[in-house]
Amino acid sequence: MLPTIVFIAIFTAIFLGAFYVIRLLRKVKLKSSIHKSIATGSKEHAAKTLLAMIRKDPFDVEKRKQAAHLLMEIGNYSEAVVQLQNLLTYSRGREDSDQKEIYGLLADCHKKLGNVDEAYKAYTVIRKLDPDDGEPYIELGRLEVQRKALNEALKYFKKALSIQRDNYTVLKEIGIIFYQLKKYADALRVLKLAHNMNPQDPEVHFYLAEVHNEFDNHNDALKHYLKARVDSRFTAVSLMEAGKLLSAYKKYADALKVLTLALKSEGLQRDKKFEIIYEIAEVYLAHGDIHNALKQWERILARSPNYRDVRAKVEKYEKMKYSNVLKAYMTAPQSSFLKVCRHIAVKFAENVVIIRVGSPRDSSVEIFAQAVYKHRNMTILFKFFRGTSKVGQLAIREFYEKVKETKAKLGICITNTEFTDEALNFVEGRALELYSGAQFNRLLKRVEIKKPAIIPSS
Repeated sequence: MLPTIVFIAIFTAIFLGAFYVIRLLRKVKLKSSIHKSIATGSKEHAAKTLLAMIRKDPFDVEKRKQAAHLLMEIGNYSEAVVQLQNLLTYSRGREDSDQKEIYGLLADCHKKLGNVDEAYKAYTVIRKLDPDDGEPYIELGRLEVQRKALNEALKYFKKALSIQRDNYTVLKEIGIIFYQLKKYADALRVLKLAHNMNPQDPEVHFYLAEVHNEFDNHNDALKHYLKARVDSRFTAVSLMEAGKLLSAYKKYADALKVLTLALKSEGLQRDKKFEIIYEIAEVYLAHGDIHNALKQWERILARSPNYRDVRAKVEKYEKMKYSNVLKAYMTAPQSSFLKVCRHIAVKFAENVVIIRVGSPRDSSVEIFAQAVYKHRNMTILFKFFRGTSKVGQLAIREFYEKVKETKAKLGICITNTEFTDEALNFVEGRALELYSGAQFNRLLKRVEIKKPAIIPSS
């Protein structure tokens, strides 16, 4: 009997040992298959193999983590989220479990899937797990930027900077947010610090240009725009803004070169293309080249009949072909423009005697005169504007102060464009009259100029 029992025991041991060896060999074979699949680039097959093994042994956290990594690498973020959430469940209470790493992977997956709220929750957990790590604060700040919650984003970025004081990326993010919040002084201060740390970053150059533009530091803005153009994200807008600044400095040839380059930017969107063509027309107009300005406006109308005020501009400037006075008013050099303004002032009322004439820095013309207007003898201060944009309330306020300063009885403001609604509202109840549009054209009809003013050639 005893030999039989011994035999059975030996047989059982051999059987169980063989079974164990077979399972061990199968695991080795599976591991070998996984490594081979990864080595040959078949990560999908490797991921499937790992998932099969996990189904048989749900508590194998290492394989589950490896599967999650592979799933992320092949772009299957939804399945990776499932495995990572299961990983949190099956590894709960284990000392070797790296919760921070798992939540980090979860956050990455949710970001890829566009699940901003879920990513936010994951980074919030990481922040609590390790309050001294600046990275989750940076990521939370970026998510708040996506949510358009800029003040909240600023809080997180400032916290990250308090932990990582030399973090250039965070400093840049703070500067950009200050700009977006229109806190331009703070933006300038922070972006300058970022620029000192990395003078080559085109994104910093772009936002420095934008801030300098807000402060009317046009020379500095121009320099930064031209350096920002190397980044395709900013090429078109940087060149367009640089072109506008060059035109404002009357460097029309340079402005046209830069704007033409802007039109050649890669991936230029339709609306941006129209905007650049519009600015090219504005440069030609400022230069007095109405013919080429009309060509640019017609390019826009051919593709977008209702774009901005283009149709009105075409109708308006087409008239210049038949009106030398209008052409002179719009495009003549300042000395000739001044003569046109004198003619208009003399024809405006009866018995006009011009006492003095001035040309302020804004290229307008001011004429102080004695005249009989509406059967009353009075002093009148005339102000003549020309340009391409509407005359706003600030300009009219400043003119009204000048009227009071000169003790004129009436202020007459004339423009070839239009006045803003705020400007029109300001003159109510004040000794001011504004002339634009049809009234402006009627004033021009009173004026006769035998020799049209010389227009600068393009």
